[in-house]
Amino acid sequence: MQSLYAVYFDIDSAEETPAHSADQAFEHGMECIGRWLSHLSPESFDASRFRTGNTLKLRERTKGLPRSATWEFIEAADIRVLRVEVTDRDEESGGVFLTRSTLSEEGGRTSLRVSMSRDVPTAWLSPIPPADLRQPGVIRAFVDDERITLRIEQQKQDGQYIQIRSDAEVATLAQVLDDTTRLPILLIHTRTRQAQATARTTATKLIGLVRTVTLNYAALSKLDQLVPASAPPYAGARLLWSDRKMHALTFGASDVNTADTDLLRRLLMQRIAPITALTRGTDHAYRRARQAQANARHEAADARLNDAKTHGDIADQAAELRSAVQELRQENEYLLSLATDFESRADSVPALQAQIEQLKIALATYQQEPLSHPSENPWESLPTLETGSRPSAKALFKELERLTSERLVFTERAEVSWKRAKYPYPDEMRTALIKLANMAIKLYDGSPESMTHLDLWIHENFGLKVAMQDDTIQKNKILRQFHFERQDYDRTPHVKVRDAAPRQEVGRIHFALDSAEGRIIVDHVGVKLY
Repeated sequence: MQSLYAVYFDIDSAEETPAHSADQAFEHGMECIGRWLSHLSPESFDASRFRTGNTLKLRERTKGLPRSATWEFIEAADIRVLRVEVTDRDEESGGVFLTRSTLSEEGGRTSLRVSMSRDVPTAWLSPIPPADLRQPGVIRAFVDDERITLRIEQQKQDGQYIQIRSDAEVATLAQVLDDTTRLPILLIHTRTRQAQATARTTATKLIGLVRTVTLNYAALSKLDQLVPASAPPYAGARLLWSDRKMHALTFGASDVNTADTDLLRRLLMQRIAPITALTRGTDHAYRRARQAQANARHEAADARLNDAKTHGDIADQAAELRSAVQELRQENEYLLSLATDFESRADSVPALQAQIEQLKIALATYQQEPLSHPSENPWESLPTLETGSRPSAKALFKELERLTSERLVFTERAEVSWKRAKYPYPDEMRTALIKLANMAIKLYDGSPESMTHLDLWIHENFGLKVAMQDDTIQKNKILRQFHFERQDYDRTPHVKVRDAAPRQEVGRIHFALDSAEGRIIVDHVGVKLY
């Protein structure tokens, strides 16, 4: 059986009665698991059945693949455990997929462990295909129950993302990053609706694995000042491990701002789940409960046997001995299953060691390769713009698109218009384009801005003279409209680069505001249109 995923939670009862808190949490937990099974079963399920039966047929999956649930309830000494196993048959591999939930109460502490594993029959020396792991629904059943609270190391797990906006919030976040007992933190720059949906998905479907935090552009910049190399890239995301010395995982804008809002969750699950299987791979509570149960049975059997001996009842002694043998056989079966599990893990060690050695070699090679040293400020090393040169315009436009994560984009017509214009002041035009790029970043970074008039806000913050209206252009459909990516846009708004000059020296940048996609589209770079 291959371990794939494991999470562990402490459970607090919201009905805070200290003397009965753990007991209440355990009972509520049983009801949560019961509701989860009811959702999977064609029949209603009551949690009281956990103390009587031990199996439940679930609704078949697609193509009639069977599913079933089995459970074991153990109560001995000061420990109670309910372990539920849901078994699925995998359509592609023909193997068994197992989701196991262990609810335990021990010493006044209630906890939940949820794991996933599989047993896949493979051909000789064939790699096992990666599993498409998704958070088990039982976790959501616990989170949605208002009577209990899930925690990991005192950190509440509620399936919500945390918004960071103010400087004070950024300062608090910077302090939290140094706490090695925290969960990995996923920082997302949410400047679009798609990014917000991505953040919502990772928060609700990676519970117990990461804590999702969203930042606007101002918070991102402030965090970069306080904790260098921690902030996510513009419009992207970054996962900071519990130990910040470990190399962070960085995700670009295309992983965050996409119609597939589950993409980032899948990427993270693929990377984090194997680590949880290694660090949380043993169900300690269940093993302690089984041992306590075995000890209690042995003590009871010894007491009955001693009683039979005292009364000289040979028949009772024989019956007790037969009962003890049966219990020992059951215990032996359990120990054999443990041994098989440990043997399977031992068999995987050589392969893991070989993989580690390969990674060491790859890391050593990577460290030996000379690293390029990009300019500290890429805005200071942008390509030059040459009069009448389409290649120079294309190089500058592409770099501005990259630096703004396509918050500023250029049409092909913009390149052509620059070539035809023969504008004699290319440095002025280049400076205006850079200012426009910075304006696009600020305008669409997701942070609320108080602006009565956009043209005035642009002038005050970026030193650009922008006109939002032009009677001649607005009355002329050919001058006004342009087509880009299967849509029509209005290029009436324009930057006045130079005015009060001969027509061939009146510099203009015409653009459209695309609020739906969070970007500025430049369609003309050159001289006045008319």
